[in-house]
Amino acid sequence: MPDVTTLIENDHREVERLFAAYASAESTTTKDVVVDELRVSLAQHAAAEEILVYPQVRRASEDGDDEADHAIDEHQEIKRLLAELDAMEATDPARDAKMLELQRSVEHHVEEEEGVLLPSLRAGTEQDRLDSMGELFEAMKPLLPTRPHPMVPGSATAQLLAGPLAGVADRIKDFVTR
Repeated sequence: MPDVTTLIENDHREVERLFAAYASAESTTTKDVVVDELRVSLAQHAAAEEILVYPQVRRASEDGDDEADHAIDEHQEIKRLLAELDAMEATDPARDAKMLELQRSVEHHVEEEEGVLLPSLRAGTEQDRLDSMGELFEAMKPLLPTRPHPMVPGSATAQLLAGPLAGVADRIKDFVTR
């Protein structure tokens, strides 16, 4: 199993693939499928980072608190944009522009995370811990919410308290809307 930093980077590549798939999609049905996949991927990835990764970032470096706080602020913006996108009808003429806004926000976050936060995490965390975090990161994602919840603070405590209930509610909504 790859360590948590590699898994995070793999998630980033998958999200990039989804943005490209949306851009090349020729039908609203295909775009809807991509939006759904993107929503689940980003929601679960963000929650897993907020619960597991950012607390370790805070301990891993002198600037860890600032790095984690900044990443959480970016997550909140991404969640807000994703919630707006998720609420749009497939035929809404503003949907493509909202997707582009989301893509730019995610790209900015990924650039900073891969350029600053992950190197700090690697430098300040033993490899055994990164490996264990990787196992937990993958195991926890299927249990996390499948929709963005921008009103839930991005702290590990808030995610742990609200996440399970939100995850159940999200899965019910996913089932009903399919």
